[in-house]
Amino acid sequence: MTSDWPELPRVFVLSGTTIERVIHTSLIFGTRRGKRWCVSQRHLLGLFNRSSQRSMSRYLRSAVKKGFVKKYKKSRGARPDTYVRGEFFTHRAKQGELLIRLSNALYAAPRGILWDWPYPTAWGHGCFGAVDILCLATLRRLGGPMTREAMCRYLQSLVSSSSLNATLRRLSKKGLLSVAGSDISLTPTWEDTMRHCLEENPACNQRKYKGDERRRQESAQNRRRVVKGTITEAERCELKTLPCVRQGCRRKAVQMEHFPPKRYLKDLDDYNNISLIWAICPEHNLETSEFIKILGPISVNPIPPFRIVGDTDPFLLYRLVSNHWYGKFYEAFLAGDRQAAQQAIRITLSYWLAIKDLPRPTHRDTPLSPQMQHIAERGRRYSTWKSQLS
Repeated sequence: MTSDWPELPRVFVLSGTTIERVIHTSLIFGTRRGKRWCVSQRHLLGLFNRSSQRSMSRYLRSAVKKGFVKKYKKSRGARPDTYVRGEFFTHRAKQGELLIRLSNALYAAPRGILWDWPYPTAWGHGCFGAVDILCLATLRRLGGPMTREAMCRYLQSLVSSSSLNATLRRLSKKGLLSVAGSDISLTPTWEDTMRHCLEENPACNQRKYKGDERRRQESAQNRRRVVKGTITEAERCELKTLPCVRQGCRRKAVQMEHFPPKRYLKDLDDYNNISLIWAICPEHNLETSEFIKILGPISVNPIPPFRIVGDTDPFLLYRLVSNHWYGKFYEAFLAGDRQAAQQAIRITLSYWLAIKDLPRPTHRDTPLSPQMQHIAERGRRYSTWKSQLS
């Protein structure tokens, strides 16, 4: 190998399938030099021509679990999650440096192997696949020919030798590679053959076109939900995984429980803010509906303007207040005490009106301290915190 080839260092911490390793290195490169990368599952599905959101979600969770990246800011409205480099690069500096060099060798301009790969639809499952693309992109970038053993050593961090040998035989049969002794090189007509394969195979170009159109429609639908004040699809999916706010029961049907109740939030633009929503089963939701109807109008005592000092998140404090008073409201409902129920609603609504227009902190939301969590859950048989969107 010549010295001007981009080096692919051997990294032992990468695991999983080849496509998972490639996606992990793309996340590492996307968060280079302290960059905050705002990226959604739909965007990654489009980049790699995949259709399974479940698989892409698993790859993202795996990257977070291994410490390659971490969520700096969770999705809010139509804006996707924001990622930064994870703790892996702090705690395992030597392996972290190798990972960074590997991601740069794959994606950094102008010498990265995948930097200007011209056939993105080839990533599709059932099309060419990750191993095929790495072999072709390596020979395209390095100018070949290359021995089989040299390619095995070069791509060993991403591809096993058995997978590579099978891929080389398959690409040779398709007329993309020529084998002369131990040397492997691209055929003179490999690009024409590649384009023909991408057009003929429905898992390639056709899937990309259909997938992009579907993702555009999903994004437009998500934006319409946000404009109307409805929670996003990701938040709706999360809500379905949460237990009922009343007693922690789990049923297949899950609805949104607003507190303060929705009838007192109708005049607000953002009445479906996640700070106002809990998960509830239909049975318990129906129980309190009639009780809320007979409560009548509530006069809210406005809180004078105030400022929160330090690094405290006012919306996290609001969650502490709202979960406390939600418990008081439910106790009033069981006792049939309208006055106590109105007081719980009035106090919570007053605080929300006071803080709802405050700027959100720029740092990532942090969980409550153990002391505050204890205060939030004290005296409860079931913690309402477990039923609220994060």
